Amino acid sequence: MATARAKFADFEAASRPAFEEDPVDENGFPIMTHKVVHRIVYREFGGYIEPSINDVVHLENRRWREIRDLNKYTGVTVLHLENNQIGPAIGNGLAHMSKLKALYLQCNMVKQVDSLAANQKLTLLNVATNQISGFAEGGLPHSLNTLLVSANNISTAAALAPLASLPNLEVLDLSRNNLEGGDEAFELFARMPALRVLYLQHNPMQKTEYYRRRLVSGCRRLTYLDDTPVETAERVGAEAWAASGGSFDAERTARRKLVEDRRAAAKAATRRMAAERAARRAAANLGSDDSGRRVLSEEAMAAVPGTVTLDDGWAKALGGDECPVCQARLKAGERAIALQQCGHAFHLACLRPWLTRASATCPLCRAEVATPSAAAIAAAATDKREGRNAGTKDEANPGPNVGTKDEEDTKDNGDIVDESHTRWINYCPRSNYVFSNTTNQSSVMRGEAPELSAAARGSSQRDGVDDEAQDEVRRAIQTQLRKRFSQSHISSERKKSEADQSHSLDAFARLRAERAEARLREREVERSGTDAGEEGAAGDGVEADSMSVEERIALAQKLAAGDGDGDSKPST
Repeated sequence: MATARAKFADFEAASRPAFEEDPVDENGFPIMTHKVVHRIVYREFGGYIEPSINDVVHLENRRWREIRDLNKYTGVTVLHLENNQIGPAIGNGLAHMSKLKALYLQCNMVKQVDSLAANQKLTLLNVATNQISGFAEGGLPHSLNTLLVSANNISTAAALAPLASLPNLEVLDLSRNNLEGGDEAFELFARMPALRVLYLQHNPMQKTEYYRRRLVSGCRRLTYLDDTPVETAERVGAEAWAASGGSFDAERTARRKLVEDRRAAAKAATRRMAAERAARRAAANLGSDDSGRRVLSEEAMAAVPGTVTLDDGWAKALGGDECPVCQARLKAGERAIALQQCGHAFHLACLRPWLTRASATCPLCRAEVATPSAAAIAAAATDKREGRNAGTKDEANPGPNVGTKDEEDTKDNGDIVDESHTRWINYCPRSNYVFSNTTNQSSVMRGEAPELSAAARGSSQRDGVDDEAQDEVRRAIQTQLRKRFSQSHISSERKKSEADQSHSLDAFARLRAERAEARLREREVERSGTDAGEEGAAGDGVEADSMSVEERIALAQKLAAGDGDGDSKPST
């Protein structure tokens, strides 16, 4: 196809007379003809041979002064005629373009725009950098959305009056004109129903007092003025300022009220979302929890699978593991629960308050603890009642016989020991040290055991945990906390160095004390006038003063070992 078109273009060029040139008028300006336009569209810009098929036509930079001979271009939607010398009027050369949507006429010599009403689909008109001083009534189509008239000769609001009748005009560029800022201009822009973007830079109107407040308060749909967007706070303040007759206090009050309303709306949205989230969580909640978090009721807690009484086999399988809550070892004979969702094991008395009051999740890994079914809850309640009744009969009719193994496995609340504990022991993760939030560090370091509340003591008694077991739990917590908060982080080398330093200081202290006693004895001898005492004192003084640091350290080590006395000089 491309080869055929190229061959046809070469044939047309060859068949054209060599002396043929573009026609010009009497002043030497080129004339727009169909033949010239066809050559430009087809040869220079690669358009279609059939004029009606072309939708984008480029005819800029041709020095044309009049629009003519475009009747066959009926399908044009975008027409470029910038950088010509078209004027002073556009004329009727575009009336047949019923599909025209964008017309570019900037940098021409247009003075009047009065013949575009027939282009009912025109949405963008660019006539910047022309000589336009005004618009005629009915010269523009109602479909016009964007009008660019910058760098022209518009000076009065009356010249722009026809623009107020355009219902779809949203973008208006009037920058670099001579528009004055009288009341007529502000009223004119206020009458434009769809105006959203307005450019008035480099006009005398910008120097009008309260220029921006007057425009923002008058143009209710304005979102962008000059080079700054119109924010909601600015609009509210400008409208309050205009309604109060120019009171700045009213403007500040309106702005402050807007901020408060936004904060109240944000808080209301937060509360609404919290309520919705609480409602969704409470939809699956069997217990009464005001916080909206999913918890388990006491009946559901009794039906949670995995509750066992530890025997020797369990204790051996756990390998001395600890309850993550109380840090006490899980021993044989204690009531424990192993969560099937994650495999973590706890004392039943430690995990029950968490699942029934805080959250139906594992305290370590936050795995969701599934709520037992209604049938399981009913079965657990029945088993609990039967266990209590059996206990009452045993108390009423005591006998020497010992129950069978199955009866021993059935406890006071009807739970049966599950012998299949190995199914979760294999993947049960080792517990981390989790200290109780109710334990005070300072009280533990002083050796004081944390006191349990009345509710906790009652819960412990219900679960079959006596005071001795609780004391053992508290002692275990104290031991773990002492380990955690002791000076274990100090390295062994540092401890050894500090011990050596303390021992040396003690040895030198004893040496100084012995020397002081010796000097005291020497003074007494000197007072008595004995010559032997004077010689001994002089010798000792010389000996003490002449000792080096190494000799002093050796003497201290000898004193510490208990060898010799303080008056002997160590050997180096």
